[in-house]
Amino acid sequence: MFFDFNQSIYDEHIEVEFHQYIRSEEKFSGVDELIYYMKQDERDTKNFFQILN
Repeated sequence: MFFDFNQSIYDEHIEVEFHQYIRSEEKFSGVDELIYYMKQDERDTKNFFQILN
């Protein structure tokens, strides 16, 4: 999965597919809230791809 991706792809052509809409754009009250939602987005995305497998 792309969360564990660790290769240099600088100057490479890549293709990205969007599989699911996570949430709308939001303005956060601070860094802590942003980090909380980023972690929630990561959990939601991992769960989505586990269901596909």
